[in-house]
Amino acid sequence: MIDRYEIVSQLGEDLLGAVYLADDTMLQRRVMFRHIEQADRKVVESRSDSWRKDFSKFAGKLCNMQHPNLLTIYDISTEDDGAFVVTQYIEGDSLAERLEKGALGQVGVHRMAADMLEALHAAHQSGVYHGALHTASVSRVHRAAGGHRYLLVDLGLNQLVSMVKGEQVSVADPVLLAPELHDRDVEPDARADLFMLGQLCYTALVGGHPFSGMDADECVAAYQSKGMPPLSDYVENVDPSFAEWVMRLVSHDPLARPMDTAEAMVSLHTITLDEVAPNVPGETHAVELAEMPQLRASTGPVAATPATPVSTFGNPTPQRQPANSAVHAAAANSAAKAQGLGLGLGTSAQSAGALHQDIVAEAKKKTLKLTLSGILAVLVVGGLFIMLNQRQSEQQASSDAAESEALPSVQISQAMMVNTNAEREDPVVVNLDTANSLDWLVTTTLPSPENYTSKIDGSYIQSFQLSDVKSEYRYTQPSVNFKSGGKKLLPRAATGNHTGSKPGAGYELLLRIPAEATESFTANLYFLQRYCDVRVEIDTPESESAEVKLIPATDAGVLCLPIEINHPKPGDFYTIRLLSTSSSVSGAFSIGLCGVSIESKE
Repeated sequence: MIDRYEIVSQLGEDLLGAVYLADDTMLQRRVMFRHIEQADRKVVESRSDSWRKDFSKFAGKLCNMQHPNLLTIYDISTEDDGAFVVTQYIEGDSLAERLEKGALGQVGVHRMAADMLEALHAAHQSGVYHGALHTASVSRVHRAAGGHRYLLVDLGLNQLVSMVKGEQVSVADPVLLAPELHDRDVEPDARADLFMLGQLCYTALVGGHPFSGMDADECVAAYQSKGMPPLSDYVENVDPSFAEWVMRLVSHDPLARPMDTAEAMVSLHTITLDEVAPNVPGETHAVELAEMPQLRASTGPVAATPATPVSTFGNPTPQRQPANSAVHAAAANSAAKAQGLGLGLGTSAQSAGALHQDIVAEAKKKTLKLTLSGILAVLVVGGLFIMLNQRQSEQQASSDAAESEALPSVQISQAMMVNTNAEREDPVVVNLDTANSLDWLVTTTLPSPENYTSKIDGSYIQSFQLSDVKSEYRYTQPSVNFKSGGKKLLPRAATGNHTGSKPGAGYELLLRIPAEATESFTANLYFLQRYCDVRVEIDTPESESAEVKLIPATDAGVLCLPIEINHPKPGDFYTIRLLSTSSSVSGAFSIGLCGVSIESKE
């Protein structure tokens, strides 16, 4: 199997092994190839082969996770001298590399937080926790429409390496590590990952970290005694709601943090930030420098010893920059102001104003007296210029309008009642085998994300997941049925308060535009709703924020929500979430995604 990969060049080497750029000769694509060296010989001889089964099971779980904010893993396998991991090859920079240039603006950090929550949520739903997030765990790739998409690139690496080497291996940064995880007997969980995500947001906003340079014991003591200083001590103009959200994540007490990624998502998406400029190529918010953070000169890596490497599946730590040297000590606003930083603007503005007055005065002195013939000549030439300019403007406007029509866009239409629960004895039948059918999915058994019926040759629907759903129940008489291939498909699954779920629970659908597919299409979501408002969120590759629509509670029954996706680009991902947002006074609610049909509009 390993023979299919041809090494192109070595990209680097760290304490976990070497990383190479390679060609997959079977599928004709560039990949990242990481080799994990075998454990010490004595360890290998002393342990049984059961570790290989555990390794294979965990590797399969990682490879099965497909998400636009997770680095795609193509292959993981063991060899006689260790193991290898093959992942997608991405071109971008890590958060650690980006922070060498300074802090990020709050809009970019908000986008990073949203993308990382999406990635962590998918991982946690599969029972995988990171446990060692640091500034090189996150990579950024450019969006064609501007801004960045953030990827989690080293999920599961700690566990894989520990299995191969036969001993606990940690690549965590003690400064960013959740305090409870400094105890080796404590397993990572959702709250620990959220603490470290909050630390990444804090560090990105400030451009450094107050505890930089401390060792593990000093970090734990600092968190226990005084906790993280307020963001306002280091950077100004951060939205108070966003700052409060970050500070809640970095709380020393795990119980003070959000319970899980779903709770953190709900609170994050209620925060609306004012964007300084349109999100267009060349003006991305993710690289916008914050105004105030001032950093002292870096004194080296944050980690006290070089035994805390920053590694990813694909990108090794550059040898010239070990550990997390991008996380510098942060200088507070008060110190920056005391040093007079940022002063001198008024003087510059005054000088510019004086210069402007001199220019105007000089222009008045040199005013020319035009003769009548000169005036006529100016009028004639000016008229021709106006006519030409008007024609060019009309042509440009026409060209811009045509170009605008071809740009990708998403439109969430009005939800329509298909059939109420009161009329479920006479269910509505939806035909999925239409001439315009591109793909479809029906939740026919429990649990729905793992057992559903889908179109055999469908290629748009990539995955279907539960979102903060504790468990589901089977409803035996749905008010809508689906028909395909002469068969009747009955949706069965839903969730609600009586199954242990809370408002905010729902479903997540991942769509990917197939290669060479550019036709506009409509995704029709058929969903059961009872006693709850519904929030629909769509992450698109063209926008830094999600498209959102709130659907008020109506008669209990099945609704159809058409979502139009116009002029998509091949390879783009669209994530659609259907979430309950409120319940009745009694607390009762139900929500269920019965089926999805993807239909061409052309």
